[in-house]
Amino acid sequence: MKDLSSDLKEIFISVVVLHKHVSADSAITELITLLSNNYSDYEVIIVSTHQDQNNLQNIQQTPGLRYLKLVGEVDDELAFAAGLENAIGDIVITTNLTSTPLNLINESIEKIDIDTPVILGKNSKPSPAFYQLSHKLFNIISTYTLGVKIPSGLTHFKAISRGALNIALSRKKLLSQLNLSIIQNASHYSYINYREDSQKSYISGLQKVLKLLVFNSTKLLRIFNLLGLGGGMMAFLISLYVFMVNLFKQEVMEGWTSLSLFISVQFCILFLVLFIYGEYMARLVDERWMSKEYDILFEKRGPTSTERLKWNVKSDS
Repeated sequence: MKDLSSDLKEIFISVVVLHKHVSADSAITELITLLSNNYSDYEVIIVSTHQDQNNLQNIQQTPGLRYLKLVGEVDDELAFAAGLENAIGDIVITTNLTSTPLNLINESIEKIDIDTPVILGKNSKPSPAFYQLSHKLFNIISTYTLGVKIPSGLTHFKAISRGALNIALSRKKLLSQLNLSIIQNASHYSYINYREDSQKSYISGLQKVLKLLVFNSTKLLRIFNLLGLGGGMMAFLISLYVFMVNLFKQEVMEGWTSLSLFISVQFCILFLVLFIYGEYMARLVDERWMSKEYDILFEKRGPTSTERLKWNVKSDS
């Protein structure tokens, strides 16, 4: 196994941050100082959405700085994923500058090797009991529908090698769910623990869970489609039973046959219609995986971090 610590200076490092997490120019200056003191090749990608004000000064004069302005309003997951997709480094890192210590960057890079190409940030702050119980229930469902268990307490911080990122990007279904693709396709991943005092919202967490289950797999939708088909078949059998009772039994309450047939036939039609709608929805979900989720309004660049031209190609891996 190759020891990356012996030539860290020669690794191209990309760090992706969100504009909303940059409180002042000093935060970017401190980050770039850390990178320039440890690595010969680096870039810092600041991803901004339309609601962010461009209050960062001297972008085009800062070495290794890239500023991506996205069109429209996107959530944090998609904004980070857009930065990952546009990064060119051998190791790519996403971080929240307001809550994540900068020393985690060097620590995570030293941990990355061929056997562990992904390092995930994990909040060491204990979660409430209700959240832990909900997460266990979610993992039971996600194991069947998505084929993977989602670790609890994950933060925005992650460090990923170029090879692992390329695999995750090529196999993703939705760019906004790139974190799921990274976990699904990583041969092995490790954690780096630190305390982050961010508040978790159960409502936003529930929204993310539903989005993960609905837009990354059609298995859940297929289950409900089968329930609809089963309900239609049961309603048909009930209507057949009502017909047979009326055919062979002489004493039948007046109006019972017609009322029962009407209700069972209506429910049979209703369940079949829901089944067909469900199949069309599954098809729409499949087509949505091929759509583009964001657009870049413009990009600003600072001077390159090195004097010589870099092609980001290595003779060994």
